[in-house]
Amino acid sequence: MRFISLLLCLVFSSSVWAQDATDPFEAIEAAKVHFEEVYRAGDYDAARDIADAAIALAEESWGENAVVALEMRLKFAQAVARKHGNTEARIYFRDVYTRWQENYPEAHPGRMLAQIEYARVLSTLDEAEEALPLALKAVRYAEQVFGADEEVTYIWKATLAGIYYKLGYLNEAVATYETLLAFFGDRPGGLNPRRAAIYAYDLAQLLDEAGYAQDAAPYWQETAERMKVAFGEMHPTAVDAGLNRLINLYRVGEYDLMRASLTDLEPRVEKVYGTQSPHMFLLRERRALLQATTTEKGSPAFLDAAAEMRAVATYYSKTLGETSERAGKAWLDLSPILTDAGDAAGALEAALNAEDAGSGSRNTLYYALRRAVETGVLSEDAAAEHAFRIAQLTHNGKFKAAARSQGLRLEFGRGAVADAYRELTDRVGEEQTMQQVLAGLVNLPLNERDPAQERALQADLATNAAEILRLTSFLKDNEPAGAAMLGDAELSLSEAQRLLLPHEALVLFDIDDDDDGNHHVIAVTRDRVVWRLTGTTRHNMGLAAADTRESIDLKFGLRAAESLDEEDDGEQDDSFNFYAASFLYDMTFGTVEDVIGDKTHWFVDLRGPLSGLPPQLLLKRPLSDETTWDTVEWVVRDHAITVIPSAFALKVTELAQATQPDRKSLLAFADPDFGARPEDTIQVASLSAGQGALRGALAPLPETRDEVRAVAEALGPDSGVLFEGRAATEATVKSQRLQDYEILYFATHGLIAGDLVRDGELAEPALALTAGDGEDGLLTQSEVAGLKLDADLVVLSACNTAVGGEPGAEALSGLAQAFSYAGARALMVSHWPVESQSAVALMTEMFSRRAATPGLPMAEAQRAAILSLLDNPRRPEWQHPAYWAPFVLVGDPD
Repeated sequence: MRFISLLLCLVFSSSVWAQDATDPFEAIEAAKVHFEEVYRAGDYDAARDIADAAIALAEESWGENAVVALEMRLKFAQAVARKHGNTEARIYFRDVYTRWQENYPEAHPGRMLAQIEYARVLSTLDEAEEALPLALKAVRYAEQVFGADEEVTYIWKATLAGIYYKLGYLNEAVATYETLLAFFGDRPGGLNPRRAAIYAYDLAQLLDEAGYAQDAAPYWQETAERMKVAFGEMHPTAVDAGLNRLINLYRVGEYDLMRASLTDLEPRVEKVYGTQSPHMFLLRERRALLQATTTEKGSPAFLDAAAEMRAVATYYSKTLGETSERAGKAWLDLSPILTDAGDAAGALEAALNAEDAGSGSRNTLYYALRRAVETGVLSEDAAAEHAFRIAQLTHNGKFKAAARSQGLRLEFGRGAVADAYRELTDRVGEEQTMQQVLAGLVNLPLNERDPAQERALQADLATNAAEILRLTSFLKDNEPAGAAMLGDAELSLSEAQRLLLPHEALVLFDIDDDDDGNHHVIAVTRDRVVWRLTGTTRHNMGLAAADTRESIDLKFGLRAAESLDEEDDGEQDDSFNFYAASFLYDMTFGTVEDVIGDKTHWFVDLRGPLSGLPPQLLLKRPLSDETTWDTVEWVVRDHAITVIPSAFALKVTELAQATQPDRKSLLAFADPDFGARPEDTIQVASLSAGQGALRGALAPLPETRDEVRAVAEALGPDSGVLFEGRAATEATVKSQRLQDYEILYFATHGLIAGDLVRDGELAEPALALTAGDGEDGLLTQSEVAGLKLDADLVVLSACNTAVGGEPGAEALSGLAQAFSYAGARALMVSHWPVESQSAVALMTEMFSRRAATPGLPMAEAQRAAILSLLDNPRRPEWQHPAYWAPFVLVGDPD
């Protein structure tokens, strides 16, 4: 056989073996032994060649998918991975895993070995979600077939621990690593000491990165001790562990030990990696950080530390690329040091460099901007423009992500946009791959590095980066949905001001998660932009918002899982916490009132505690002794409000206007049949807060028929398709071509996560509809997300439709998020249980005014409808915001 001599020549240096050994099985067995020898010696090219020849021999002898052929294919993939990285080797691991799947049962150990190896590779390539089920199945197999206490089982568990780590399953990862340490730590001989050292290292890093520095400290100490025994002090792995331990010593305040470790590590790093290696500059970075922390600000030693950190950041940018993670972190650490050194311009530049590298910090950026303004380095207008950009990028809410997909759907796949976007994503992927390869090259020991290869790769990175910049600029500057496609959906200040009309203002809130942090307000009009701090803490905002919400605790007929018999004559509490509503306005919108006070339409991006309240019910002025309900200065008296998920929503609205298809006006569902008897309805007073009722006990809503008919009449003759009563089924909703309608209207009960339905709690929000035709009558959040809409407006004339998808979740993350994801460009949703009669009046008045005044914006129509309720002499109780304020307009349908 022609491959035997080739294989044996690769395997053995003696020509005698090549002449005498003619059995393919013997040749391949010998190849396996020699593969392991050269593989462990680090000669991965030779290992790959041995595996390649063995594969050819096995396939000629026994077939393409013979067990021995697949075993050697796995070894080939392992050699490629060690030589070129997992990104290049992934295709080989995938191939051998697929071959095992297609040709052998799960019970075959070779198949499970290929599966755990493929899972390991996926995990390293940030595909841990796909890797997890593969690894779990393989580990279960190992426990059952090899034994729960066998070495191979624990080796496979190590892959599972790494996947847990990648996915952020901290408890599972820690428990698994501790089990690995306990097993391998007491087993001398072979690879066990090295394994124990590596697992201690992984566990220490995991805890440190998760923010548990004190818990990580003893594992770092254990790592140092095990590395010294298992690898020796001069081994690259031991040196790397020592470098990474430095930041833990810094975090736990062990400055003297950190200083001693730096002194010990420097000659070891120099000998293994050289003076101009990333490892040496990492050591210098840690030393500069320590020196800046332990010396007096502004002293010569402190200024030396700043200069050293700048040198480190510059080196990383030139060597690893300006967008590398190392460069970003170094610039980020440098910025506050330069601020303390009195170099406000340098601090701002460093903060912006960190942002460009993907390591931007909201607080560092804002702090640098503030100091730049105070020292005259930057004008207030220029700083406000930066703040406008930062505030957009720091908001990652679920509703923003759903709304962002609107821009993608409007433009993606059309001509030059599609070509540019696809090329951009390809190049971003190539950049990540090249950076990984480059990092691997420059992190090699000094005697293994190839300067020519590094220079060539750096040149390729620079070329690729220039193309990414060109494509990004093309998408942002020349194509309307370019920013949405790039994912951040950032709107430039000039573009935002162009999109605003003279009577409009845009207000963004950037509320820190930490109560001690700074909370920002950015207000934009056509000719002004300002950036200011809120006048209070997040905690106090939360208290004021909660106090205001508690004022909306009236007992009346509701469109929720709760209902009240109309004959109940219990007393209603008509009080309202005017002080809380006034305080909240003063501390938020009031800080920019000089800019937005004369604008009659506000677009507002609400975050934190503010997102759970309609801004309309805030008070522009506190009450005085002469103030009555008739003279309260509600925000809605002067301003129409549109809540937006992000500033980019203004651009999405413009895109939608430019691509309007022909559609029918209205599709509505009202007064579903819940199968309830009158005696089944439940009183709100008998239910605890957050508790719902059995679906069968939901009260009928006959008045909603009049509501949707009035809306249809306002839109014009024959403009609406209405489903009422038993016809208002969940099955009908799913069977309609929803994308053919401009407005979708649901007038029914809204249910929230935690409401009791039949024998259990709802896991997610839902709209109650008529059951039948295989549907349970609960249109849930996840079902909504699967619908296909192309609606300008979805009206959810029901209770609690603006609340989160689960208790404690962010506002607009439930039904609102789902409808937006499905294709709704704007929604009318409620923040609390709505009283049915006032809801009918509000909605019919709103659409009637739109019909009477063509071109009237929806926000203005809503404001006018609210004022009609407030000023209705026949219903004085409607002056309470519980009646007129629950609904907010989210997004702009106009």
